[in-house]
Amino acid sequence: MDGRVKAHIFICYLSYLLIKILEHMLKKGGLKMSAKNALKQQGKVKYVVVTNPKGDNTTSKLSIPLTGTKANYGCAGGRVYKV
Repeated sequence: MDGRVKAHIFICYLSYLLIKILEHMLKKGGLKMSAKNALKQQGKVKYVVVTNPKGDNTTSKLSIPLTGTKANYGCAGGRVYKV
């Protein structure tokens, strides 16, 4: 079998495995959300870091527009910090 074909099959398998792991983590976290929807919600999350010109003062903010997204972070082992 050609190396490119093997690589393609591996990428497809890996993608499928990651989707199934995400679905399992969502279910384990008590969320009734598809993996596709969870990934779409994650795309809306923004993390901003602002540092003054001297570099001695830094402010950061995590912006999560939808409530379901906060729950995604919790079930996926991530942490949400209030700044």
